[in-house]
Amino acid sequence: MSQSDNTRVAKGQSARVFARSHWTEADIWTDALGRGIAPAPLYFAERLPVVERGGAYVVVDDESRMRYKPGETLPMRSLRFRTRGCWPVAGAIASEASDLAAVFLETLGASVAERQGRISDGEDGDSLEQKNREGYF
Repeated sequence: MSQSDNTRVAKGQSARVFARSHWTEADIWTDALGRGIAPAPLYFAERLPVVERGGAYVVVDDESRMRYKPGETLPMRSLRFRTRGCWPVAGAIASEASDLAAVFLETLGASVAERQGRISDGEDGDSLEQKNREGYF
C-alpha cells in the first residue's frame, strides 16, 4: 500500500469512509431498485404549485415567503426532484415518475446532469444570504 492511498491512521485517530461517493445517479437508482429501497417521497412525481425561474421549477410551499415577479402565475405541474434539497436551492423537473422503476428508467434516459436543478449553480454571484434578502427563505 502506498502513502498516496491515504489509509494510514495513527492510534487515537479515526477515518471516515464514503464507500459510495464515486457512484453516479444511475448507480444509486440501480442499487435502490435492486434492493427495493424506498427513497424519500420528494423523488417521486406529484402535482405541485410552481413558478418557473431561470429554467427551473421552484415549488411554492409557502406563499408568504415567495416573492412573485410581475406576470408570474402558480400553475400545478407534475414534478419530482433529482437532487436533495428544497426551494430555492433545488428546482424540480417535469416528471410523471411515481414509482421506483419509473424513476430508474427516467434517470437512465436523462440528457442533463442531476445537478441541473440546482438553482444557485446557474446564478452569477448570488449567495444564500442574497436569496434571503430577496425573500426566497
